[in-house]
Amino acid sequence: MPSRSSLIARAALTLAWILCPAAVLAPSAMAQETPPAPSGAPVRLFKSFIQDGAIQPHVWLEGQWRMENNAPLSDGNDGTRNYLSGILALGFNNRVEAGLSWGGVNVDPDGAGSHSGAADLEVYGKYLLSEVPLDIAVGGLVKIPTADSKDQLGSGSADWEAFGAIRKDYGHIEAIGNAGLRWNGDPDVVDVSGNTSVLAGGGVIFELGRRSFGSLELNFESRRYEGLHSDLRLTPGLMVRLGERGFFRSGIGIGLSDGAPDTEFLFGVGWAY
Repeated sequence: MPSRSSLIARAALTLAWILCPAAVLAPSAMAQETPPAPSGAPVRLFKSFIQDGAIQPHVWLEGQWRMENNAPLSDGNDGTRNYLSGILALGFNNRVEAGLSWGGVNVDPDGAGSHSGAADLEVYGKYLLSEVPLDIAVGGLVKIPTADSKDQLGSGSADWEAFGAIRKDYGHIEAIGNAGLRWNGDPDVVDVSGNTSVLAGGGVIFELGRRSFGSLELNFESRRYEGLHSDLRLTPGLMVRLGERGFFRSGIGIGLSDGAPDTEFLFGVGWAY
């Protein structure tokens, strides 16, 4: 199995491979008579998509593929996970946002056969408390255990999360921060119990051009289950607008703790306004 340092180096090279063409093409794209992105058009982080002080103005609909390499599984072993999911967020009256994520998952444990099926369903809601001097929101999330725990596609338990989040606009840079608690139910694994995990994260979104944005975020979660470890990840990303409402985005997560996957690759295509 490759070492964590070699996997991180490989992730860094892959990120450079993704970003370098964008850097080369951006000046020529900006030189064309392309109208700027609509004012107030939403830009969100990958890992803290929900835990954000901003409220979606109207609709965010995205199809996303995510792969985790050498990811810790609920039974204490490692494996590779692939997710193909949909994300829907709806804004109401500039104060309330509600949404859900759904899809499928493939789990390939080390030394065992792979399994595929429906992933867990997540439903969330949040409320904007204040917009001055920064956006402040509070919210909650429920994980509904629709995945098959026997094949390690999910834990088999319902989880609950409560969080607070902020966002501050500095012009060409926006800063996001969040903190929360997650109550993890006991998984369908013998002699393993769920813990209450602590969540904390933050990141920045910055303009690269008229229709392109970069992001960098750091996310931490203490261990969810007995016998596992805390999860700390660094995720740089890129988002490019396609027309007035479409977008493409990609990111690479780099695991910084034993409880995180060594690397994570994320790609999404969607429509938002």
